[in-house]
Amino acid sequence: EADRTFLGLILFKAVLENDATKFPNLSSEKFAELRDFTLSIVNQNKNYVELTIYALACNDLGKTQFLVDQNIRSRGRKAEDHDQLLAEALEDDPSLFPGLSSLPPEQQEQYKHGLHFNFNLGQMVQGENLPYNLYATGDVPLLSKSLRLVAELYDFAGVTGHINHNISMVMNDDNAELFLQAIRSALAHERTADVQHAQEIYTRYIRYRAEKCGFENDPLFYLKGRIAALSRATDPAKGRLITDVWNQLSLRHQSILLREIYIDGFHKKGILIY
Repeated sequence: EADRTFLGLILFKAVLENDATKFPNLSSEKFAELRDFTLSIVNQNKNYVELTIYALACNDLGKTQFLVDQNIRSRGRKAEDHDQLLAEALEDDPSLFPGLSSLPPEQQEQYKHGLHFNFNLGQMVQGENLPYNLYATGDVPLLSKSLRLVAELYDFAGVTGHINHNISMVMNDDNAELFLQAIRSALAHERTADVQHAQEIYTRYIRYRAEKCGFENDPLFYLKGRIAALSRATDPAKGRLITDVWNQLSLRHQSILLREIYIDGFHKKGILIY
């Protein structure tokens, strides 16, 4: 986890300094898009750069045994996940985070709000979660969400830091586009604690995944788009393979998949394919 955190920080620094060498699998065009997107959020105020660095550095602190023990003593139970644990620990004992107090009060509030946007971006990119997971985050200020998602973007970029601590091995053109599109979809509505907005955001992203695989005019675009996301498919050739397999399924198996894939978590519990 530490290697991942350190590489995420290195990659964020590289983008700020316009150093594309840390992203050998990105085209110059996609690197420029990644940089423009990053700067559009963190450069609204120079302090947001410091805030993003802080968020990246602390991203996985909720997995440390010290904070797990502190949280159990404070709350009497384990947190649902490490992100939520970090938010609870900060709320219960701010003195544990002296670095945060060095930031301006407004920036501290942005960070705290962002921690409560407890939405796993990678799960949305891969079609694993449901519209309800977006809705369940509640309403978080748009800027706080934006900063949180930028931190998640660079956390993903550094995921193979334990293999190569100097470059991003996973941030290629396809992955950059998928994550940027997912972030833009998640930020399309300021309010996510609204059933319709959550469904629209999620469906917009799944439609985009469907279109990449050639399903834009398919009445089953949602089903095939989500299967495309789950199977990491990003081109029409993979889309044709998905259709071929779908056509070979029995009607019984097709009906099971249709029923399960369209569960949104609001009216019936679904499965988080983690």
